[in-house]
Amino acid sequence: MRCLADGSDGNERISEKLRAALLAFGSETPDNVSCTNRIEVGHVDDVRGLKLRDQNILLSELAYELEDAPVPETVKAAFPDITGEDWSAFLRLTTLLYISLESS
Repeated sequence: MRCLADGSDGNERISEKLRAALLAFGSETPDNVSCTNRIEVGHVDDVRGLKLRDQNILLSELAYELEDAPVPETVKAAFPDITGEDWSAFLRLTTLLYISLESS
């Protein structure tokens, strides 16, 4: 989403495009519609990025706060061989992906 980082469109327009693209990619299931209704592109302080709708919480900040969390039991049950290092790598990558969509 180059336009997210370079500011070529306004936050509202980019949010609309993002929601439409996500639903086109993932289909309009109730879970996907609910997800897209809870996110938007906006500013938190001087950073523009993906955030929770109507809140000053960037998704990168939320992901960052999870980085020290242990592997959830549901994940352990689905993937019994996952290690803490694997989980940490997954969460760090998630944080980096969100940060890569931000601009100051």
